[in-house]
Amino acid sequence: MSHAATLGTTARDLLALAKPRVTLLVVITTAGGLWLAPGSLSWAALFATLAGTVLVVAAANTLNCWWERESDKHMARTRTRPLPAGRMQPGAAL
Repeated sequence: MSHAATLGTTARDLLALAKPRVTLLVVITTAGGLWLAPGSLSWAALFATLAGTVLVVAAANTLNCWWERESDKHMARTRTRPLPAGRMQPGAAL
């Protein structure tokens, strides 16, 4: 496997740990809450809140994947994820 292919696979696996669809749903929900909140919010505060939300949710999803890696090996829906499939070492996920 070429170096570029390995980097691509690693990047894809790291992104999978962050669960981008779940992260996006939480960011959309957060943005909706900010929009509904009374008062105004600066663009900087809006950006910081949404960026922080992305980082916290992605980290929580990654930690969840790490925590459940052994049980995920036994379920058809989850056994192909990066950690249960053995494509990534648990320490690399953290």
